[in-house]
Amino acid sequence: MAAPGTNPRIGWRQDALAALLLFALVWIVYTRAPLIIVYDSSYALLTSEQVYRHGDLRLEGYFPHLQPAAGRGETWRIEPSDYRLAWIDGHLYAYHPPGSSLLSVAFIPVFHAFGYSPVGADGGHDWAMERDLQGILAALLTSLFALLVFLLAREILPLGWSVFISLAMAFGTTALSAASRGLWSHTWGILLLAAAVLICWKRMDRGWTALEAVLVATLLSWCFLVRPTFALSAGGIALLAALKRVRYWWILPLAGLTWFALFAVYFRTQFGDWLPAYFFASRLQLATFPEALAGNLISPARGLLIFTPGLVCWIYFGAAYRRHLPRRGWMALAGGLVLAHWTLISISSHAGWWGGHSYGPRLMTDVLPWVALLGILSTRAWLDASQPSRLRRLQLAVLLLLWTASAAIHLAGASCRQTQLWNVHPSDVDHHPHRLWDWSDPPFLRPLVGEVEQGHRVQCVKGVEPPCCVIPRFQRPGLCRPEPRVAPPSRLRSPGLTLG
Repeated sequence: MAAPGTNPRIGWRQDALAALLLFALVWIVYTRAPLIIVYDSSYALLTSEQVYRHGDLRLEGYFPHLQPAAGRGETWRIEPSDYRLAWIDGHLYAYHPPGSSLLSVAFIPVFHAFGYSPVGADGGHDWAMERDLQGILAALLTSLFALLVFLLAREILPLGWSVFISLAMAFGTTALSAASRGLWSHTWGILLLAAAVLICWKRMDRGWTALEAVLVATLLSWCFLVRPTFALSAGGIALLAALKRVRYWWILPLAGLTWFALFAVYFRTQFGDWLPAYFFASRLQLATFPEALAGNLISPARGLLIFTPGLVCWIYFGAAYRRHLPRRGWMALAGGLVLAHWTLISISSHAGWWGGHSYGPRLMTDVLPWVALLGILSTRAWLDASQPSRLRRLQLAVLLLLWTASAAIHLAGASCRQTQLWNVHPSDVDHHPHRLWDWSDPPFLRPLVGEVEQGHRVQCVKGVEPPCCVIPRFQRPGLCRPEPRVAPPSRLRSPGLTLG
């Protein structure tokens, strides 16, 4: 569906130039934002390096000082000194889903060509280099996500509004403060899901080919391997195709099951288990469900509508001008999947419903492609609705104001270390979760008020490392102990803070 008012014969040059400039702008902002945040993903590229060199996921060779926490025949057991590592049958693996590491293997020879590797000269893990390489790769992948949002918006929106929505998603959401900060499992996931949504939007209702159906199924299957919560999106798209009786709709579940079988066989050869422990639903509970449901929406520390208030305008447009919504089936699918994901993360007890040490609604990052689609459809409905010019100007002003505030909030999370220190100062949020509701100290205001610690005010500047107990979350609160192996200075860039 071509954007209204565009000429296909001459518009493609304008679109190509806009897409190129948009990608460049987003890439520059992402790479210039000082913070690189690699909690759960600290060994993602090390695992990629191991796959590239040896074809397996075993990491014990890089940590000779660690002793197996499980003997022969025993299954998953977390390494006592680091929650990001786990032992199985005497071998050490990264605990979190391996999908991001497997997809990133293709970039390892590129890094090698420039003389970079997450493995140090002594054969151990170069944590500083891992961090910086993750920052570069995450910025690239998330910039591509913003580009896909632009291409999706251009299907039904004018050029200017397509650019606006793409920038809103790039800078006013956790794409900036989480996905682009390190190789989180969300980072690859939202890129793959956005590509699948774009293909489905363009081709599903017009009679796609069997190859396109296989491609979509492949993208969705790898989304699941990257992060199991993406199974909701995979199931939603397959259900929509089945209900519409789209040609080759049956390929989606068939190809998905084929990929699942291949993954299971691969994991069986690697771990002796059909799936990694992270994929099992043993972390779900209902005890904190009411609080989590509200917290993921309006908590001053994790609330989606608090950190991205621009969404309020899109929700209002979609509700107020619902009669003008195009492709209402897609609107229902996108809205339903956002609500389903919100519910799912609210019953998850892994690291708490707030997602452990992070910034803002990180756990809602998985549905950013659907949020973008909601914004595109609701904006189209708003533009098509007839209303007084004064009201439209007022709505436009509010829209710009709220998305500017959203961008400022997430830029703080990508730029100032104090927004990360909020998780541990004045007390660890994992041990004192009541802080999640403390409106007197929301993390996004930390850059304005600073943090007074031992009589010194912390200032956010680039280039100096923080105290050692700030970033390595696996260390016990208040205990600053050095890493068993000191990584050499990074050759790329290093964010940080000073005390003054």
